[in-house]
This record gives sequence, structure tokens and C-alpha cells, in this order.
Amino acid sequence: MPTATARKSTTAPRKRRTRKATVKEVTPTPLNTTVETKLNGDPIVTETVKKEVKVDLISREQYIADAKARWSIHQYEIQELWKDLQVVGKWIVTHSKTAYEYSKKSYDRAFNQTT
Repeated sequence: MPTATARKSTTAPRKRRTRKATVKEVTPTPLNTTVETKLNGDPIVTETVKKEVKVDLISREQYIADAKARWSIHQYEIQELWKDLQVVGKWIVTHSKTAYEYSKKSYDRAFNQTT
């Protein structure tokens, strides 16, 4: 009886178009800029203009409250992760015991037959 052989596809495999992200160029704005000016035919005068950056800092109490809120969120996420890992662990233990028992019975049935 002839055996069936796998048929090769006559069509070329599908090609998928890769999507390219659009890149926007960002021009950096330096904090210190140099301004060159020419006054009535005089040589170029170079000045450095410093920009002031105002940073709003939060108070110590706000920082502590934010840290506590973030820590409680972290604790909640870890508790949920632990619950999920326990479910996975129980599933693995159950199925590995089933596989072990099946393998043991199959081996005994095949090699330890008493007549």
C-alpha cells in the first residue's frame, strides 16, 4: 500500500507588509542661547541669553503621601500575582501527579505482567 506524501503548496507564502513608525524630528531647545547681532556695519556682537527654568517641587508631605499610595498599589499587584501563581502551581501539581500515575501504571502493565 503506497504511503501518502505531503503535497507542497504551489503558491508562494503570504508576505506581510511591515509597518514603519512615523518619526517626527524634534529640535532641542537649549537653555542657553547665543544671539548674534550686527549694529550699523559694526562687527558682530555675541551675547549669551540664559533662560530660567522654573521647577515646581512638591512638599515633603505630598511626596510621602505619593510614596505610600504607590507602595499600596505595588502591594496589591503583588498579592494578585501571588494568587495567580498559586492557581498555576496547583494546576501543575495536579497534572504532574496524573502524568506520573499514568506512566507508572503503563510501565507496570507493559513490563511487570504476572502470568
